[in-house]
Amino acid sequence: MRIPEKIEGEPVTSIGRVSRSSVYGAFSGSGIMEIYIPNTMTIIGEGAFSNCTGLTSINLPENLTSIENKAFWGCTGLMNITIPNGVTKIGGWAFNSCTGLTSITIPESVTRIGDLAFENCESLTNVTYKGITYSYNNDIRIRDFSQEFYDAVNGK
Repeated sequence: MRIPEKIEGEPVTSIGRVSRSSVYGAFSGSGIMEIYIPNTMTIIGEGAFSNCTGLTSINLPENLTSIENKAFWGCTGLMNITIPNGVTKIGGWAFNSCTGLTSITIPESVTRIGDLAFENCESLTNVTYKGITYSYNNDIRIRDFSQEFYDAVNGK
C-alpha cells in the first residue's frame, strides 16, 4: 500500500479518522501488511492504523511531528519502530496493545508521551531515549518507566 504525496495537487500531510464522527481510522482494521508513508506526512492522526494486526513494520516519514492517540493501537504484528527526529508528541494509547513490539527508539525531540501509550505491550523490553536504553521484562506503562526516563521525557 502506498499513500500518495499529493491528492489533486495538494500535499498529503495527515491521515487519521475517516470522518469527525467516526471512531475508525483510515486504515483501521484493514489487512495491510506494509505501507509507504510519504515525507509530506506530518501527522499520523487518531486511530489511523489501529488494529492493523498484519502490519509488521513501518517506516515513519522524516517530516513527522506528531503521532496521535491510538494511531497504532492493537497492531499486534508490529515488532519494532524508530520514531523520527522532529516528532514532539506520542499520543495516549498510541502503541497500546502492540503485543509483538519488542523495541522502540524515541528521539530527544519527543517532549510528551500520552497516558497508556505503551500499555499491554507484552513483548516490549527495550526503550531507547536520548541514547540511553531502558530495559524492562514485561508490560510497560508510562507510569512504570524508570523515574529517570519519565523525568527526561517531561523535561525535568
